Amino acid sequence: MENIIYYIFFCISIPLCLMLALLEKKSRLLIFYVATGMVTCIISAEINTFLKESLSLTVTYFVTNISPVTEEIIKLVPVLIHAMFVSRKRDELIGVSIAVGVGFSVLENIVYITADAKALLGDAVLRGFTGGLGHGLFTLISGYGLSFAGSKKRYFLPGTVALINTSAVMHSVHNTLVMKNHYISALAILVLIYVFILYLRYGVSTNKEKTV
Repeated sequence: MENIIYYIFFCISIPLCLMLALLEKKSRLLIFYVATGMVTCIISAEINTFLKESLSLTVTYFVTNISPVTEEIIKLVPVLIHAMFVSRKRDELIGVSIAVGVGFSVLENIVYITADAKALLGDAVLRGFTGGLGHGLFTLISGYGLSFAGSKKRYFLPGTVALINTSAVMHSVHNTLVMKNHYISALAILVLIYVFILYLRYGVSTNKEKTV
């Protein structure tokens, strides 16, 4: 089925958008950015398709060198807009960046699984962990970093570029491991990053409270 990504997008995003008016501010913000994350997935897919056809690159080279850059840039745009015009509060940017990454991952995972007629339950579960954690964490890194880089105007531009580079490199390493069928290694790295961010989020703050 051609353009299945659009069919899936509208089936998911329309109910989400209709519920926005019924939700409180914080919940509305997260749901809105989940839907926005799915929009970034569509935009990235169109850009990646155009670049792949124009540059005539192999799938392996493109997935490990080009698509991580385009996807991380596109995913960062709504987070960047939120930081510039709405709020640079750390907790809010963390929530926004996670929501964008999760929205991107949900749509991408569904498209990949439904497009593969031979996909098994295990494939869906593995895809949920690797793709879900990957996109969520890579975007979270950018959002978390923006809360620091945005505190001083002179650091905002170079900080944003550095965050894109960091996320794109990590995304590229992840894709390289997946393309080589090193799924366990790819997942292990994501879990380590996840645990480290949990420590920064809760462990450090808890230690600070104990010292006060």
